[in-house]
Amino acid sequence: MAPDAGLEKLITDQIQKRGIRLTDRILRQAMVPDGAQVLPNENGTAPGLYLAARETASGHSPHLFLLPGPPRELRPMFAKFVLPILQTLVRPARPFG
Repeated sequence: MAPDAGLEKLITDQIQKRGIRLTDRILRQAMVPDGAQVLPNENGTAPGLYLAARETASGHSPHLFLLPGPPRELRPMFAKFVLPILQTLVRPARPFG
């Protein structure tokens, strides 16, 4: 896991605009696991993350989506970023009959 410079800048800019003191605790939100895709948060500072399914030394890892908790951040992020990814992973249901 490593800090993402682009996320650090976005978080720093948002925090400064709000007049909040920037701390290491806040900047931890810019840490991104290796291989993760960042899902932008247009309503807060904590980004979402997507880790695609893969084989690891300890077995199979499923698709993982990590999203912030507040509904005002989570819901728009889910609709804009998670659903499109899920739609590429799941086959559309066949009509009955």
